[in-house]
Amino acid sequence: LSAARKMSEEAAAASGGGESWGDAMQKASDEAVAMILDMFGLSKLGAGQDDDGGPEGGVRGVGTAYYFGDGGINGTAITQAVRTEFETFYDSVMGFVSAVHWSEPWIIALLSFHFLLLVAAVATRKRNEVQMGLFVFVLGCVYLAETLNKLGAKHWKSFSKQNYFDSRGLWMSCVFSLPLLLIAVVMLIQSLSSASSMLVKVKRMQLQKHVREVSKQLDGAAATAGGEGKKEK
Repeated sequence: LSAARKMSEEAAAASGGGESWGDAMQKASDEAVAMILDMFGLSKLGAGQDDDGGPEGGVRGVGTAYYFGDGGINGTAITQAVRTEFETFYDSVMGFVSAVHWSEPWIIALLSFHFLLLVAAVATRKRNEVQMGLFVFVLGCVYLAETLNKLGAKHWKSFSKQNYFDSRGLWMSCVFSLPLLLIAVVMLIQSLSSASSMLVKVKRMQLQKHVREVSKQLDGAAATAGGEGKKEK
């Protein structure tokens, strides 16, 4: 704020001299932008400049790009970096999906197990005992994922076309544990929603009871006052 105030004062002083107010404000704005870029370690590459900071060589033509680093050949454009990371992630996901034979019976059975477990978790959301049992069962399956991965690595030839059970457990984590954890999160959200609804219901019942008690007290006071008035007459 002090730096911005100082720039404003300099612009005002320049407007009182020979420099126009618009030029002074433009100069102050450029200095502010330069300060922000320097603060975040960014460099500016404008239109009419190439990656070396010289005249445009057909690489950049319109707009301004902000770079991490010195903005030279070794600098990395933010937009290009984000695009590259997204493309890398997308290629990794698609490579993982294409490497799995989803038509294998045991994989279909595994996906059906996850689907039925999710349906059961949603259908029994109002039964606390069942929800607790399902939650413990889901967490138990996640806990046993490492053991199941080791068993699968030993006996995969008896039920699978290829060995998905690597030593790091990547496939097991993505296809087995991750859906179970998502189901557990769904159950947890349902439990929190049910608890909040129960609190609201209990509070409403307390308020209604309090209103009835106050109403009875007022009716009793009114009846007592009416009886005393009749006696006085």
